Amino acid sequence: MSIRIFENIPAYRRTRDGYAFTVIKIEISQNCPRHGKCCACVAYHRDHNEGVPGCFFSKEAEATYDRSIKALAKDHGII
Repeated sequence: MSIRIFENIPAYRRTRDGYAFTVIKIEISQNCPRHGKCCACVAYHRDHNEGVPGCFFSKEAEATYDRSIKALAKDHGII
């Protein structure tokens, strides 16, 4: 069984009046070789054309395997 760690990443979401500050909560498995090294993880996935790492998504959105920036923004209510 892997332990899941939650980290918060600051972000902005679109509202009717403009933008509002929000926090994206990501779940990271301690089994991940890049655990706690989010920049290295994002760079790795980018370099391998894999899109956004799955841990940035909610469990429901992660299950769709759509790793696009647009899917991430929708998942977190930014668009």
